[in-house]
Amino acid sequence: MLDQFEVLIDFTRPEVTPDYLATCLSANKAMVIGTMGFNDAGLTNLNNAKN
Repeated sequence: MLDQFEVLIDFTRPEVTPDYLATCLSANKAMVIGTMGFNDAGLTNLNNAKN
């Protein structure tokens, strides 16, 4: 499945996004996150992963 897309667009739930993020990072895929409602730890995780 990872070879079938270039960008993952995520509008799911804050609990799910870290799994998608880890997958995209390991597969060197871009990700657009439109999910809202992250707590401070979740935002820190996203900030640490951004380019």
